Amino acid sequence: MKTSINIETTNVCNARCITCPRPERQGYMTRDNLDVLMERLYESSDSITIPILSGFGETILYPDFLSLMSKVRAVNHGLYRAGKKQLPFATVTNGQALTPEKLSAIDETIERLSISFASADKEKYEKIHVGLDYDRVIKNIGLAIEKLKKTRLVLHLTPTIYTDEKDIESTVDYWRNRGVKEFVLFPMTSNRAGSLKEDCFRKPNPDANIALARRLGIKHLESVFRPGILDFAQILRRRLSEPSYCIPGIASLSIDYNGNYRYCINDLNSTHVIGNIRDLSIKDALERRIEMTSSPICAGCNINGHFSLKTLTRTWMNSLLTGKFKSG
Repeated sequence: MKTSINIETTNVCNARCITCPRPERQGYMTRDNLDVLMERLYESSDSITIPILSGFGETILYPDFLSLMSKVRAVNHGLYRAGKKQLPFATVTNGQALTPEKLSAIDETIERLSISFASADKEKYEKIHVGLDYDRVIKNIGLAIEKLKKTRLVLHLTPTIYTDEKDIESTVDYWRNRGVKEFVLFPMTSNRAGSLKEDCFRKPNPDANIALARRLGIKHLESVFRPGILDFAQILRRRLSEPSYCIPGIASLSIDYNGNYRYCINDLNSTHVIGNIRDLSIKDALERRIEMTSSPICAGCNINGHFSLKTLTRTWMNSLLTGKFKSG
């Protein structure tokens, strides 16, 4: 099964969002490790659905962001020259550090730019995205709408204690009226393997969020992350025989800023690693990840407990059908 690769070029961030914990140690991926990483992506491109420049930090703050974009383009140029399918790189940002220059580089390089934006209500926004400038982010999203011609702009919506269904609907309406076409409403707020306090988000209710996503005609899961029907059947079979089998965890592989392959994307401080990019290829890391069944950090995680087989199936179906219909 192909998988997404989350690449944490930095875990430094300019915000303290209630939905994202802060690691004990912070830093940036070295240029040497970045070069090794790009080689790994090239050699294992046929095993990767999508590489996402995202981790526990703000990728746009990477010290030489324009050079990073250049290296990404070089990977795809090499794949093109070799007659191989190019990789659809994506990145996730809170939007505050975007500039016209960086947006131009993104438009030349990145297929999908996702911006986390929990509420169009300024007071609620500032309670969720602590430390960010609401007006500046609004302006930068408007700039992205104007500047991006090739890159798809996606807004990520996350349910929290401050946002109910009316807030989510009004936020979608606010940005639809300004030209944003694609939204993703996450099924629930992950507690990041126990790193977040549960009082920062609403009681997880994936089924209610699926219904809301269908009603609004927005995505519940980006299509690029959706397993094919045969892969999904395999996932369901394994979940039936192994109830602790983590679907979200197995669907992605995370690389931290030190080049470590994390067992889980929610391993905040990289306490359980599979290996390092200097010693292990992405293909080998994926094989080892699939063979592993759990980690000590799983004990505090809230994800699996809220994803029954029925909910998993509905999530997959909604990702397949959203945009083709809206339910009552």
